[in-house]
This record gives sequence, C-alpha cells and structure tokens, in this order.
Amino acid sequence: MNGEVKGGGPAFPVDMNYTTQEGIRTRIASDGMTIRQYAAIHLCIPESGTDWLDDMIRKAARDKIAAKAMQGSLADGAEIYKHDEFARWCYELADEMLKVGEGGAA
Repeated sequence: MNGEVKGGGPAFPVDMNYTTQEGIRTRIASDGMTIRQYAAIHLCIPESGTDWLDDMIRKAARDKIAAKAMQGSLADGAEIYKHDEFARWCYELADEMLKVGEGGAA
C-alpha cells in the first residue's frame, strides 16, 4: 500500500507507561481514532470506514437538518397547531435532502 496507513493513521495516539499499585510496570499503547474517522466526524460525512460511527454521523446530520427546517419555518412565521405533525414534516424534509445529497431522486 505504498507506505500509506489505512484510514490515514492515528489522529490521537497514546503511549503511556505506568506502575500499578502492586508495583508492576505496564505499557498502554492506543492509536485512538484514525484521521479519517476524525475528519468524517467534523465534516459530518459518513465515510469513516467504521459502520457504527457512520450510522451516528448520519443520524446527527438528519437531526441537524430537521432542526434547521424547524427553525427556518418558525422564523418565517409559520403557525404550528399540531407539533407532532410539524416535527414529522421536518424529519421528512431532512430525509429528502439527505437522499438528494447522496445522488438519489427526491
């Protein structure tokens, strides 16, 4: 793989030495998250290479879009009588926006 580390290598590597109460010296090494995972989280793009993390990123993006749809509608003076229907509409809008953003048709 021409010297390239899969996932971009560790974003926050940890290498610690410590002594337990029993006097045993122990070394802990952890790569933590990869640079790819870190970038995916901060860019809100579900391409971390880790399924459970990508699912969390998708859910967070959906929630953010729905919240922005709600804020925009309320700021525009929308009169809301049935809050549950309004909330569902915001999430439906978010789902459609995500679908179109992934190259699908609305």
